[in-house]
Amino acid sequence: MIVIEVAIGPGGEPGMFRVEVVASPAGEASAIVELDPYSLLARRGLLQQAVLASAVLSRQVLPETEQLLREAGQVLFAALLGTGEVAGLYRASAAVAAERGEGLRVVLRMDTPALADLPWEAMYDQAAGAYVCRQDQLVRHVPVASVPVPLRVRPPLRILGVVSSPRGLPALDVEKEQDLLARALARPASQGLAKVHWAPDATWAGLQDLLLDREWHVLHFIGHGGFDRSQDEGVLALVREDGRADLVAAHRLVDLLRQARPMPRLVVLNSCSGAEAGVSDLFSGTAAALVRGGVSAVAAMQYEISDPAAVAFARGFYAAIARGRGVDDAVSSGRVAILGLSDRTLEWVTPVLYLRGHDSQLFTIRAPSEDTNHEGTATKDIGSTRRGQPGDSISADAASYGPAQGHPPGPQTAIAEAAATRAGQPSQVAHKNPGTTQTIRARRTRFLMDVVRAVYSISDENMKASSLARLVEAFAAADADRAERIAESIPEASTKAAALARLVAAIAATDPGRAQRIADRAEVLAESIPEASTKVTALAHFVAAIAATDPGRAQRIADRAEVLAESIPEASTKAAALARLVAAFAAADPGRAQRIADYAGREAGKIPDEDTKASALSHLAEAIAATDPHFAEHLAASILDASKKATALAKLAEAIAATDPDFAERIAMSLPDDNMKVTALARLVAAFAAADPGRAQRIADYAETIAHRIPDQDMSASALARLAEAIAATDPDRAAWLATDALGVAQAIPDPNERAAALARLAEAIAATDPDLAGRLAESIPDPNTKASALARLAEAIAATDPDRAIGIAAAAADIARKIPDPSVRVSALARLAEATAATRPAYAARIAADAVGMTELIPDLNERAAVVARLVEAIAATDPDLAERMTYSIVEEGVKALALACFAEATAATRPDQALVAATRALEAAQAIPDEDAKASALARLAEAVTVITR
Repeated sequence: MIVIEVAIGPGGEPGMFRVEVVASPAGEASAIVELDPYSLLARRGLLQQAVLASAVLSRQVLPETEQLLREAGQVLFAALLGTGEVAGLYRASAAVAAERGEGLRVVLRMDTPALADLPWEAMYDQAAGAYVCRQDQLVRHVPVASVPVPLRVRPPLRILGVVSSPRGLPALDVEKEQDLLARALARPASQGLAKVHWAPDATWAGLQDLLLDREWHVLHFIGHGGFDRSQDEGVLALVREDGRADLVAAHRLVDLLRQARPMPRLVVLNSCSGAEAGVSDLFSGTAAALVRGGVSAVAAMQYEISDPAAVAFARGFYAAIARGRGVDDAVSSGRVAILGLSDRTLEWVTPVLYLRGHDSQLFTIRAPSEDTNHEGTATKDIGSTRRGQPGDSISADAASYGPAQGHPPGPQTAIAEAAATRAGQPSQVAHKNPGTTQTIRARRTRFLMDVVRAVYSISDENMKASSLARLVEAFAAADADRAERIAESIPEASTKAAALARLVAAIAATDPGRAQRIADRAEVLAESIPEASTKVTALAHFVAAIAATDPGRAQRIADRAEVLAESIPEASTKAAALARLVAAFAAADPGRAQRIADYAGREAGKIPDEDTKASALSHLAEAIAATDPHFAEHLAASILDASKKATALAKLAEAIAATDPDFAERIAMSLPDDNMKVTALARLVAAFAAADPGRAQRIADYAETIAHRIPDQDMSASALARLAEAIAATDPDRAAWLATDALGVAQAIPDPNERAAALARLAEAIAATDPDLAGRLAESIPDPNTKASALARLAEAIAATDPDRAIGIAAAAADIARKIPDPSVRVSALARLAEATAATRPAYAARIAADAVGMTELIPDLNERAAVVARLVEAIAATDPDLAERMTYSIVEEGVKALALACFAEATAATRPDQALVAATRALEAAQAIPDEDAKASALARLAEAVTVITR
């Protein structure tokens, strides 16, 4: 092996560093280079995002994603190996290695913390067109006084596995982490070359007992790591006796490891999803300290790593170690294994090797003796007698990734078992044998990270930004660290600022210090937005988020936002920005909201285009309605277009009905259009019916008079039907009388389609109060689709009070629906029937839904098909989740499947969280399999929206 050892340290001036070739076959040299490590560290979150996203990215998106890594790699290569005489020695060393047919090891020495945090493994040699760590071995050297000789090992290589998941930190799925490593070690375990023993717990005392008990060659730690800036030292989170985190500094961990005889030569620090401590440092500080303390080598993860990449790395790494290769060879083998997953992945950059001294040969592996267990069967270890539990030896038979007796199945097993239910048997997986709350929480976290990685692959930046903002909300309560990192990764500034503001509001009570820091960041970000209107919107969101917890800051930002909005030259843009400020301040500062609304109203009046002016005035009226309804009325009344004015006034009347009923009634009475007036009055009747029946009665009398005088028969019948519906609960006799009146009007409508629609609306309005008349009305409708819909709504209305009759009506509706020639209309009608009967007659609803699912393949439009299938699944998910789950397995088209599964997961999240999580995982897989990029993006955005329910 040819070695070139390069040291980098301060160069005497800010931003300048001295690079020195300490040793190489071609001699020594030095150079002064310019490097801004802090700008690269500021992009660390984006680089991690790019690396993680590469696990799911399409070919079309990858070049842009890899470009981020390559650009950083070119900067790092130019600084370390690409300048002056240093570059010449690197090329010469590579030539010597090629001539001798040997590999080249690049040994990197540095003692500046900012430099240690940089992703040197990303170095890209543009001249060679290759990443350094993929063509050479890259080692981070830790200088020490002495290095132990290689340890003689008779196979199997003994690996002590530790999964640390203390309370108070994001939960890890212990069983899954163990299964993942078991999969990675399946082959060397079956050959008798390696064996992993799991510590029963991750307490200091428990690990000390294990280390004293026997010889260990490797410690494989899975858990949380970080860097204590106050102590300038890395820490690992073990578990205290009470289950909470025991933050152990690296030097203390070295003392613990020395309890073993001999001390483990190798430590692997695995940052799994949910286990990283922060963007700035995962394990680098801990790794270097462990090596300085006596561990020969530490392999750590500088970024979060996906499950497939973690399995691949461990497989390649341990296979090489078990065969006697050097640890640098083993890391290279692990990188190659990751590359075997996909030609698109960038996760090979994640592993980092820290080496004590220069000798990478940690073990001398002796030939296996005759008594070695070549079958790799599990042997009992300390602390447990159950297969698959902490303390068991994990080997080939444990690598099947199936559920062991006595502990819950993982998502993949749940999916496989759920597939078997297609034959008609209920699923026996999650809801029959649920995991612990901690396990479910860990699986949710894992699933969320899978969704995050998938969302990063969305090419549409606006859709990606909005989806990431939803994920911030999903993570906010349970994992503020991750929520913050996701928010910071949002590329669009205003969406990022809004997401951070919502995060501040979510954690202000529980973590005021972090909330303050994030608020500072959000404010700076909002202020950096160049476009004034967008900046005002961002500041308005921020004010609304912090008004309750930090009124002083909110007041200051409000002043700034108000001045900025007033400086916008274009009238319509200014009015819109001011309206957003009014809405933001309405609750926290009504006086300011009223003052801004007054100014905004004057500005809106200057807009020359009447449609734009009407829209601005309507939005402003809506924003100020709760604070100053009289001024809101003035704004709405100033709209010239009669229809838009009436709409704005009707909205205002409804908005203030509870707080100012007299004013609401006066506004509704003043509407010039009779149909809209009756609609507004009917809403007021419904609003006042319980609290003020006398007022409701009086308004109903007036509304009835108005409805009768509407000249258009369809509108008149509709108005009477709405009024009947509004008073049905409090005055059923009058509702029935109004319905009869409406029937006479509706039957006189000359157009058959309009007549059918009017009869259907009327039947729906009186279904609860006069089902007999509603049934006759529905039966009189000639159009089968409209008739079936009307009967379905009638069945739903009476299901609770008269279930037997509801079933009879539903059966009649189903017979009619099945005869509808258009398949889309037919299945939609059956879906409505399934929804109508699901709560009271779930078995009948299930039969209808099953019939409908069989017909969905006839619907040509995929979007329409997806919507209908999702409705069917959602309709019966609460009452017959097993059938709903089986229905999802009958769906072939990935987009349809993704939507149906997302709906199912939402519907079952509260009652069957494990089953919901399995469905959500399947939805993610289906979404990622959609070939069309736009459709895939839409499906992922929908899933991101569902996540807030699934993980609640």
